[in-house]
Amino acid sequence: MIEVAVRHARGAFALDAAFTAEGRVTALFGRSGSGKSTLVDVIAGLVRPDQGRIVVDGVTLLDTGTRLRVPVHRRRIGYVFQEARLLPHLSVRQNLLFGRWFSRDRAGGPSLAAVADLLGIAPLLDRRPAGLSGGERQRVAIGRALLARPRLLLMDEPLSALRASSIRWWSWTRVGARPAAPPPRSCAAARCSRAARRERPVPCCHCGSPPMTTLSASPAWRA
Repeated sequence: MIEVAVRHARGAFALDAAFTAEGRVTALFGRSGSGKSTLVDVIAGLVRPDQGRIVVDGVTLLDTGTRLRVPVHRRRIGYVFQEARLLPHLSVRQNLLFGRWFSRDRAGGPSLAAVADLLGIAPLLDRRPAGLSGGERQRVAIGRALLARPRLLLMDEPLSALRASSIRWWSWTRVGARPAAPPPRSCAAARCSRAARRERPVPCCHCGSPPMTTLSASPAWRA
């Protein structure tokens, strides 16, 4: 479960968002500039809000009222940015293993081979990021986050760099599971199209039951 209530001002922009998500997969929808990425940055600990409280699975990560703020590196949060942000001097294999280095239990969880096969990047393991396409870099970034075995996986428009023809609906957080289907229009489209007209990011879809929580910030859904 994720509990979020934050207020943050940045110049003329003011973010005021609060939600509780009990689903294992949560999507945030909103107009461009409504604060989706800022909200995800706040949850990750990269931005300090003026006021706020964030709780993930019963663990309080932020409470400005009591001056509690868990450092970024202790939050056990994986983050897939809009840009892959791979380490350019490392190979794909080394970038993936860099994520595993942050895992508390490096002997457990999915193997590098399983994640690479899941994301279709096994043939790329010896390449450097400069030799990858935008979609390939993004898949490596997703694999790196998964190998860190986070309690919460944040994804900011994770499919933006992929061609529609190449997107497979992977079960991002469960290696070995069958691919997940796109959200049915009857389940998500109506609610997401309404949320797109709102002025702030709104959690509007909870589905699936992977072993870690996933929160994805996505562009406004167009029904």
